[in-house]
Amino acid sequence: MRRFYFLLLELAVLPLVVSCGGGTSGTVSPVISVHVSTSATSVATGQKAQFTATVTGTTNTSVTWLVVGGAADGTISASGLYTAPAVVPNPALVTVTATSQADPTKSGSGSITVTGTSSNITVVVSPSTPTVPNFGSRQFNAAVSGTSNTAVNWSVNGTPAGACNSDLSRAADSILHLAASRPSPTAPEASRRRHSQ
Repeated sequence: MRRFYFLLLELAVLPLVVSCGGGTSGTVSPVISVHVSTSATSVATGQKAQFTATVTGTTNTSVTWLVVGGAADGTISASGLYTAPAVVPNPALVTVTATSQADPTKSGSGSITVTGTSSNITVVVSPSTPTVPNFGSRQFNAAVSGTSNTAVNWSVNGTPAGACNSDLSRAADSILHLAASRPSPTAPEASRRRHSQ
């Protein structure tokens, strides 16, 4: 009789043990990751470049694109098509991110360099045809457009910087005529030429 009671007790406890054991086991959720890539390393101002986001760990592979620097660094569509700004940003290296819509805490990023071209960068030097008195001096200004890097390198007859200042302060019996050359995207240069009277 006692053995019968023990058998009943075992049968009553066994489902509880199985139930507890089943509660400790579960399915581990896969880790979501986002990888951003592009075949282009640089893009000219106003041009486009395609970015691609590869999402793993979820069936929802949709992402939200963003240009980190804002509109000044360009725009990007919902499909990852990046459009460079009309003016080279400073710095020229632009970063875009793709954030997983399945898990907004997961994102990836990529970068591209925006470059300018000689056709859309201009330098205007003023005054263009000044008259400088003997042993006189004259202030010149360079207006650079088409890029956020407005620095210029000055020269007189091909002589750069310091020597240029010396020539400008001692422009005896001469008229200085400045011709603005189209600069490179990274170092615009306004060149000066002297013509004898």
